[in-house]
Amino acid sequence: MGNSWRAGLVAMVGIAALGVSGCGFKPMYATQADGSSVALTLAGIGIPEKQSRVGQLVRNALLEKIAPVGQGQNERYRLDFSVAQDEFDVSIEKNTDVNRRAYTLKSSYALIDLGSGAQILEGQTFSRVSYDRVQSEFANLQALRNAQQRAAHEVADNIQIRLGAFFSQGS
Repeated sequence: MGNSWRAGLVAMVGIAALGVSGCGFKPMYATQADGSSVALTLAGIGIPEKQSRVGQLVRNALLEKIAPVGQGQNERYRLDFSVAQDEFDVSIEKNTDVNRRAYTLKSSYALIDLGSGAQILEGQTFSRVSYDRVQSEFANLQALRNAQQRAAHEVADNIQIRLGAFFSQGS
C-alpha cells in the first residue's frame, strides 16, 4: 500500500507541475533569456534622501530590499515618495489612562523614468501597527519608535512588491 500511495502522490505532483507550466506562470524575479531581470531593474532605481526620520526609515528599508549591497546599477529610474503619520488611542482605561495606541504610516509614491522624465507609475500604501503604553515615558517612546520602524518596513515591502509587479509585466 505504501508504494502505490507514493506513486499516486508523485503522479499528482507531476500533473500539478504541468498545469502550472501551461498557465504561463513565471517567477517574478527570474532572469530572462536576454539576461535582464526584475531584480536588476529594481537595483537601477535611485531613491533621494528624506528629511524626516520616518521617511529615512522607509528609504533605508527600500534600499535594503531593491539594491542590496554590491548590486547597485546605473540609475535609470527615481522613486519619489512622501510619508504622513498619525497616531490614535485604541484602548483607554476607566481612569483615562491610555494603554494601547495605533500608529499609521501612509505613503504616496511615484516612479520617474530618468531617460524621458515621465512618471511611469504612481500609487499609495499604508501600514497600521499598534503598541502598548506603560507608566514609563522612556518605554513609551521606545515602543513608538519600534512601531515606526515596523510600519516603515511594511510600507517599503508594499512599494517593492508593486514595483516588482510593474517591471515583471515588461514595462
